[in-house]
Amino acid sequence: MFIGALYQGIHDVSKDSSGTVYGYEALVRGPQNTHLEKPSGLFCYAQARGIVPDIDMQALYMGCKIFAANDPGGKLFLNIHHETIQSQIFNKETFTSFLSELKLSPCRIVFDIHDQGTDPAILSKKISSFKNVEIGIALDEYKLSLGQHKYLIELRPRYIKVDSSIIRGISRDRIKQEMLKEIINICKDSHAILIAEGVESEDDASYVSDNKAISLVQGYYYSRPVEVTNMLKSYNNHEIARMPC
Repeated sequence: MFIGALYQGIHDVSKDSSGTVYGYEALVRGPQNTHLEKPSGLFCYAQARGIVPDIDMQALYMGCKIFAANDPGGKLFLNIHHETIQSQIFNKETFTSFLSELKLSPCRIVFDIHDQGTDPAILSKKISSFKNVEIGIALDEYKLSLGQHKYLIELRPRYIKVDSSIIRGISRDRIKQEMLKEIINICKDSHAILIAEGVESEDDASYVSDNKAISLVQGYYYSRPVEVTNMLKSYNNHEIARMPC
């Protein structure tokens, strides 16, 4: 089965509101023009057949391979399913060996992990070996739920990605603004970097970029998901980070 990826920029607005490109999130895509093209359809198919880790690992490898072949610099954020983390086919030695073949340093990789109902203590044991080789961890779609607090405590992520439901429309919503303040305090206490996801309007972009506690943003206002061949062309108005690890 064909597995591909689109890439969406994650921008650093700490110095410039237009945003240096800090990194990219790889967004898996299945066969074009089929019900498997979007991740929801693809993983529903995989779940029904008991092959989630196989499909997910293929997505991870393709996300890295396509990125490395057209390396634009910056970090690469990769979504990973909780079933994959617990599977035997997902291990540090195999994955880091693959990165070495691609000449991608592990310190440029970040795993995006969602709260999917799995005991985070179980995931933490497996993930800790990856953290030892400087692969980063991001807690995705964070919105202050009790289950996510448990993930935060166990995984100690380098990044916390605020859910788009909080960011979208935040410039006009006091409740969302208060929720964001609480997440900012959690990030400070846990020494995590906050990423505001779902920035889609000029008003929300202005509100977020004016907050000195927020340096990284992601959303359609800054960039849309694109194929890797169009990545540099799409981001040619932004400086691209080539940071050391």
